[in-house]
Amino acid sequence: MKIFKFLILFIFSINIFAAEMKINAAHIKANQPGQNITAGFIKILSDSTLKITQILSKDAKKIEIHSMKMEKGPYGDSIMKMRKIDNPTIQANKEYILMPGGDHLMIYGLKKQLNPNDTFEITFVLKDENDHSFEKNISFKVY
Repeated sequence: MKIFKFLILFIFSINIFAAEMKINAAHIKANQPGQNITAGFIKILSDSTLKITQILSKDAKKIEIHSMKMEKGPYGDSIMKMRKIDNPTIQANKEYILMPGGDHLMIYGLKKQLNPNDTFEITFVLKDENDHSFEKNISFKVY
């Protein structure tokens, strides 16, 4: 009986610690015919600091967050450099923005063609400051 009570308390404690998150402007570019890669964008506001530990979708092999920066090239020209962001963090009460020309989602290995007005489901796996893990499922609109 004690184990049952412990399990009930544990299950309820997981929900108590889940952060309050506001999601805005979740959208993904339709992939070009024959291409299995695209980019996604979103604005997230959380009442607590969260670390993004994984980003998943049943319709893609891999999703990462990338930065995009213009850097000076070897001949004085500008070169766009894109790099994966390790351990992305959403700061408490500060909007985390993934947008065109800046930090963004890179979606690899699409398993289907995305068309405007489709929805694309993505799950963010997050950890709060107390190391509690939880998932946030988000529907992205394809444009």
